[in-house]
Amino acid sequence: PSREEYWGYYDKECQARYKGQCFDDSRGRRYNGCTLDYTTDARTRLTFLWHSITSPGHLAAIGKRVERLVAAAGRTPDLLLSSTGTWDMIFKAETAPCCCDQVAQGLARLNDALRSAVAAPPPEPPLRVLLGFFTCPTCDVQPTCGNWPAPTNVGRLTRKTQACARATAAAAGFAYFDVQRPVNLAPKLLGSPCGNQHAFGLQSEVHASMLLGAFAASRRARAAPREPDRTSAAFWAEWPVQMPLLRARAQDTA
Repeated sequence: PSREEYWGYYDKECQARYKGQCFDDSRGRRYNGCTLDYTTDARTRLTFLWHSITSPGHLAAIGKRVERLVAAAGRTPDLLLSSTGTWDMIFKAETAPCCCDQVAQGLARLNDALRSAVAAPPPEPPLRVLLGFFTCPTCDVQPTCGNWPAPTNVGRLTRKTQACARATAAAAGFAYFDVQRPVNLAPKLLGSPCGNQHAFGLQSEVHASMLLGAFAASRRARAAPREPDRTSAAFWAEWPVQMPLLRARAQDTA
């Protein structure tokens, strides 16, 4: 099949769900990104904002969309997850100064948007999280492992960014969600590959479960401030539960 037929996000019905141009190839550099906004039930709303490289135009567009969403809702989000900087690695040489400066720019723009969209600071600011950068384990046996080989520049820039990302996140008031450990621990499954800063299938489900556990722990800590904040520990709380599931599904997906 052609590329347009193979990748679901090139399907016209899939793209109809998004507002704006959303292309995960070189075309993405020419557009300011896209938005997917929907409610899962009466109390839960999920909004996905995407952009490619870190540029003034892209950051301005993301900021305006955040401001409009927050203003329309009349409140800040409970959880703000940012994953930024990966596209900057793709188009830079491995010796380039990348990519914590770009990450800092993106987080600063999000903070500005949150502050300018509400008349007064919320009593409980949203939990802001930077999704960690990660490299994928290489495949020993290709037929049963679907991990993507990363270009040399992306692999080296990823490791360079990992060294400064936690401090960059903290400086902006974001928690750093380190997913390198679960990526390293996950069995190599053909149907749930690790792909160049992207987690697919069961790997992405594990990350989502860990993030929701951290969010719940954060809320409990705010309700009882005298208790220690167990947010970091909650990142790993779900992993022992998920490992048997991953092993059980290994034969099904291999």
